[in-house]
Amino acid sequence: MIYLSAGHTPSGLKPDSGAIGNGYQEAKLTQELRDLTTKVLRNNGANVWNDDDTMRLPQVLAAINSTEKDVVCDLHFNAGPPTATGVEVLIPARHTVIEMEIASKLVVMLAGVMKIRSRGVKTEADSQHGSLGIMREHGINLLIEICFISNATDMAYYQASKRKVAEAIALILEEAEGKL
Repeated sequence: MIYLSAGHTPSGLKPDSGAIGNGYQEAKLTQELRDLTTKVLRNNGANVWNDDDTMRLPQVLAAINSTEKDVVCDLHFNAGPPTATGVEVLIPARHTVIEMEIASKLVVMLAGVMKIRSRGVKTEADSQHGSLGIMREHGINLLIEICFISNATDMAYYQASKRKVAEAIALILEEAEGKL
């Protein structure tokens, strides 16, 4: 199964918009991208679980019951100074060779689709939090920082190519599931 989660919660009892920049809210962007990617995956016959738009992180984590045969992917948009740019993929600190391989393909493919810089693959230890709850013990675990919401050029490239971004993510997640 592919577990696909939209970072942050746009509605519900405690909305969490995530980063805001250039007229966008991270939660709404990740929701839209999750839905676009899910549509591609389901059209290809993949078994996909999605969070819903009211679930907080603890609920999402409780619902993900991944095994060695599953892929867990969380979608986010980065934020920083207006000049910060690029896509990056985070994997567990104790990652497998397959997680590194899939993350590497994903970051290269997404950078090419959006025509932005690849910031490479990083581990959760490199993140601002040091560890990420979405990283599971089993399966392939990925957190994608699509681009910088704070960079107007990144957002223009993303908006122009978001359907291709969804197709690229779907392709790589299906490949990842096939390796397990």
